[in-house]
Amino acid sequence: MKIDIKSLDDTQKLQLVKNRWDSSSELWDIVESVYKQNTAVYANKAEWLSSIPEKRRKYTTQANRIFVNMEAVINSLIANPPGINVLPARDGEDAQDFARKIESFFQKKYTDLNTKEIMRMGLRNLYFGRLVVIKAFWNPAINDFDFRAIDPRRVRFGKYARKEQDSEFAIETIEDNLCSIIERFPEKKAELMKKFGLTSDSDLYVKNPSLTYQEAWIQDYVIFKYETIVLGCIKNPYWDWDGILITQEEEDKLKDADIDARREMLQGIKLEQDQRKAEMAEAAVYTEVKSAEEDEESEDEISSEDEAGVETEVKYKSYYFNYFDVPRKPYMFATIFNNENTPIGRTDMITLSAELQRGIDKRKMDIDENCELANGIIKVDSEVMGKSDAQRIRFETRGVIWGKGVVNGVQRETGTALPSMVFDDMIDSRSEIDNIMAATSAFRGEREGQETKAGRLALIQQSFLRLNELVQVVDFLSHEMFSWGMQLAKTRYTEYHYAKWMGKEGAREVIEIIQDDFETGSEIKIIAGKTLPVDDEFKFEQAQNDVAAGYISPVDYLEIAKYDNAKELSKNAVLYQQNPMEAVGIQQAEMPVPFQPGQLTPDQIAATAGGVPPPEMEETLPIL
Repeated sequence: MKIDIKSLDDTQKLQLVKNRWDSSSELWDIVESVYKQNTAVYANKAEWLSSIPEKRRKYTTQANRIFVNMEAVINSLIANPPGINVLPARDGEDAQDFARKIESFFQKKYTDLNTKEIMRMGLRNLYFGRLVVIKAFWNPAINDFDFRAIDPRRVRFGKYARKEQDSEFAIETIEDNLCSIIERFPEKKAELMKKFGLTSDSDLYVKNPSLTYQEAWIQDYVIFKYETIVLGCIKNPYWDWDGILITQEEEDKLKDADIDARREMLQGIKLEQDQRKAEMAEAAVYTEVKSAEEDEESEDEISSEDEAGVETEVKYKSYYFNYFDVPRKPYMFATIFNNENTPIGRTDMITLSAELQRGIDKRKMDIDENCELANGIIKVDSEVMGKSDAQRIRFETRGVIWGKGVVNGVQRETGTALPSMVFDDMIDSRSEIDNIMAATSAFRGEREGQETKAGRLALIQQSFLRLNELVQVVDFLSHEMFSWGMQLAKTRYTEYHYAKWMGKEGAREVIEIIQDDFETGSEIKIIAGKTLPVDDEFKFEQAQNDVAAGYISPVDYLEIAKYDNAKELSKNAVLYQQNPMEAVGIQQAEMPVPFQPGQLTPDQIAATAGGVPPPEMEETLPIL
């Protein structure tokens, strides 16, 4: 059942938002609890540490394997983000060129927006609360689309939703200040100021209290509410509801036009929108009048104007600037370890590793205490010396202890070393955490023992397979982010937007985009699996052997080794081999005179001055 939310009164809207928020409370109680426990383990403040006496707690030694592995995996997942691939709506070189232009534009935009850091924060939330949530929005500060990682405790989705399209609603709790809220909803100024007991603008500016309101995306509407006040209710602002009026002939021409012609046609059509809307309004009035007249006439009474076939209706259709097929809520979320229709998985890596981490911390404490005992303790008979004298010798490892009866009254007692099983148990717990969190040594770039190249490659491939579910999450979120970038650009780029960067050899490259440039039917794809980390050390070593064997060219080798201007360097190397002096810039006048046949070399002349000339010179030497 679907109703027009706009038709509900404020009381019904408030109840609607509350009911949808509460419908997922059971699931989000789990998110709250897990988030609190996991962040405590991550920050070396696990709950089990509270059971240690305060006097011992400050000397507790910890080796947080969970923190190390979690950050290693996240950094590797975002090191090489998926690339965008735009499939053009039609064939042809022009369409292909524009698709490549869009790819470059979005790659630069996503670099400027630092989407790596957004993805990093989202993945941390996935570890902490079993849910990663990223929100797309139009940022008026930069007049462009933007993204934000959302704390999973501050949002709610349908309890049976696996992705945003499955959820009827998406509700977010947002913190802001009163000045910002009033600026956004000026019609609610008086009501809000009364709520906070403010009487003047100066009082509002000075105090500017913080508040928490809700933003509820339900069906095709967005409801903004603060406690019992409905701040606003609008249609989805990230969807083109109106479009522009065009004819069928114009639409057919747009499908075959190149980018420049398409841009010129659409800009001309936009200038005529007021006139076309007026024509459509006149046609609507005529249709209503005609319908009323026909109700009064009999079926055989037809006007001569209609018999003559005079067209009385203007034929326009709406052309929309949307990338998505239907309006969507601007939230992307994903989870792992899930086998049901719910937004969150059954478990998470930190929860599975927490007990093992507790064991590691306990063993580290045992080793630390054993080291203290191995250093020994001093027992002092009170009849031999007082407490103050005994305390002065507490930390003396060498020196003289003088006094009557110290031989029998002062003793040093040392502890025995722990059995090897204690160390083995700690190492086993570390390895098990590595396995659970898919952070093997090969994946982290570490080497264990003497590894062959084939063995090293096999270990890396196995690590990739263990990370496959996380890689799929990153690929899915990246595809959603690129898609939302396309949707927001198509709906909001009513003026030119630019992407600038320095190309090869320092040349500046600039791309300008406006919504008129986007063709209907273009599709966003990503290069799946590009997220996987690359073992550069292995690739470099393999490239060295391949170039020596002649399997790859010097250009390929230098590109693998990540040299700048690999083609230019390879070209210079070939020139150096052919003519070294010219390649390094020695001019013709600076070059030495080349040796001529029959001419004595300096060495040969030196040989004739003090001894018998070499046999090969006998015929060339002058007769004295």
